[in-house]
Amino acid sequence: MLLDGDVVKKGDKVFHITLGTGTVETVEKGTARVRMGNGGGIKNMAEGGYSRGEKVFFWGKPLIFSPKKNEEKTKKKEQVIEAIMEYLDE
Repeated sequence: MLLDGDVVKKGDKVFHITLGTGTVETVEKGTARVRMGNGGGIKNMAEGGYSRGEKVFFWGKPLIFSPKKNEEKTKKKEQVIEAIMEYLDE
């Protein structure tokens, strides 16, 4: 099973977009059971980090920027961020 291109293994730490950090307890048949911290219980994570059809699991806290009302400025910011990400992935 993969999460953003990397293999998910028992003991891995993953991040749920609203519940925070959890630990993978089991991985079988394309599903991982994740014990969430802070009393969040057990959540099922499907291939790619999905739960109930929504992408909610990541390897760490995702970076989010708030777009501005001016769409042109927002597009320029997106292009710069994408260029930096491509550079870092090389």
